[in-house]
Amino acid sequence: KPVLVLKPENVSVRMGESAHFYCQAKGDPTPTLVWSRERGPLPNGRYLINPDQTLQLHYVTEQDAGRYTCTAANHVGVVTATAQLLVEGMVSAEMPSLSQQHGVWLKPDSIIPIETVLLAVGDLLGHDNLNMRLG
Repeated sequence: KPVLVLKPENVSVRMGESAHFYCQAKGDPTPTLVWSRERGPLPNGRYLINPDQTLQLHYVTEQDAGRYTCTAANHVGVVTATAQLLVEGMVSAEMPSLSQQHGVWLKPDSIIPIETVLLAVGDLLGHDNLNMRLG
């Protein structure tokens, strides 16, 4: 049965940086190692699996956050190990809970017109509530 001699560990990176997950397996016969993601495929065009089976994710975005699994398999058995990718995004300081709950993520040094912010809040609260508060 395959054995994981190196398991991936949780990684935290800032948006735009690269993330690395390490995984190595041994067994007889030599197992095949595959990387997968809990939600959807690996990010198209932005990942690389090195000869040592390291998974590299480049130009990380907030959508890349989640669980990544290393699976080693041969005809004798299958073993897996999973690690979490946390992406450190810049969340609006004024409304952190609103931003986190509703997926409104801001890039560093973003300039967003107040009209856009009010429209987004209006969509979340319902336009009637927003109009009453503003007018």
